Amino acid sequence: MNNDEFKQLSAAARKANLLDYFQNSGYTVEKKGAEYYIKEFSGLCVNPDRNLWFHHYSGKGGSSSIDCLVQVLVPPYPI
Repeated sequence: MNNDEFKQLSAAARKANLLDYFQNSGYTVEKKGAEYYIKEFSGLCVNPDRNLWFHHYSGKGGSSSIDCLVQVLVPPYPI
């Protein structure tokens, strides 16, 4: 994979539909108002209309799917 292909793939991954990801990956999704909460990740909600995510316990949020996966779903590695 060359650099341009990597950049295109990375850009597409950042914009991936988070709700689709969680539903298609077998997570339990519960709708509350305009948002969907992911039961396996307490405090994590997704707004599919705007493709935004927010994690209430860490105060982190955004629109990048990669950021959600890295900052919320992947536990920190021990140093």
